[in-house]
Amino acid sequence: MPAWQPNWTDVAFDYYGAEDAIARARQCRRVLEDRDSAFAGPLAEARLEWCGKKRIAFDDEEERLTRQTHGLIDALVMAEHHVLADIDEAHAEQARRVAARERYYDEMRAEEALAKAQAEEAAKATAAAAAKAVPTGTTTTTTSPP
Repeated sequence: MPAWQPNWTDVAFDYYGAEDAIARARQCRRVLEDRDSAFAGPLAEARLEWCGKKRIAFDDEEERLTRQTHGLIDALVMAEHHVLADIDEAHAEQARRVAARERYYDEMRAEEALAKAQAEEAAKATAAAAAKAVPTGTTTTTTSPP
C-alpha cells in the first residue's frame, strides 16, 4: 500500500447556490442597465425644457445616482467574476483530488503486482532449491515394522 493517502473527501461547494448568485447578479445588473437606457431619452428631453436652480439640483442628483448605478453595475460584474472563479477553483480542486486517488490506486496495483511477482519468484526459487536437495535417481524406501 502506498505510504501516502489522497484526500478522499469530495470538494464541498454549493454549485447550485453559486449559479443562482450569478443569475441574480446578472438580473440586477440588467435592471440597472435598463434603468439607464430607459431614462436616457426622457432625461435629455427634460434637460432641453428645464432650467433654473431646481434643474441644477436635479442634474447633480442624477449624476450622483448615475455614478452610484455604474458603481453597483461594476460591483455586480466583479461579484460574477469572483463566483465564476470560485466555481473554476472548486472544479480544479476536485479534479486534483480525483487524479490523486487514481494515482494512489495505480501505485497500489503496481505494488501488489510487484509483491505477486516477488512471491512467484520466491516460490520458484524454493522449488528449485528443493529439487536440488533431493538427488535424482535415488529412491527412498520406507519399511514398516512387522
